[in-house]
Amino acid sequence: MELERGAEGLPQVALALLVVNAVSYAALVVLNLARAVRFPASVHADLVDHQRGVGFFTAVAGTAVLGVQLVVLLRVYTLAILRWAVAIVLWAVLIYAVFTAFTVKQPTRCVRGAAGRLRGSGSRCRMWTRERPRGSSDTRCSLFSAEGGC
Repeated sequence: MELERGAEGLPQVALALLVVNAVSYAALVVLNLARAVRFPASVHADLVDHQRGVGFFTAVAGTAVLGVQLVVLLRVYTLAILRWAVAIVLWAVLIYAVFTAFTVKQPTRCVRGAAGRLRGSGSRCRMWTRERPRGSSDTRCSLFSAEGGC
């Protein structure tokens, strides 16, 4: 995988994209670590969510792609091998963490009951009803959530 010598201007584009990738990667690592330190509950909720949990695997791909770019464009093998090792470790940790969390977490799906109402155990499950909430004079409010409000 070597850049063609006759491709005019393309090696400069590739190097420019490598710089953009390296700067973006560094910024994302810092921002993700800051988020994990500052909001660990939010990161955990994202990790165990079926829709957002698999998004963590983009960190594995980004790390490996940066390693490939370092070898192909700059011939920097030591840093590339380090990136690949980080990608492998990250993949192993995420594959077990995410899919274990998917397997053992309590279901949060809403199920339509016999009376046609939605019910479920998760905080995302909401039940539509024509009843008004206790202590409220608002009769238009018809969405109750598991958190206990409209």
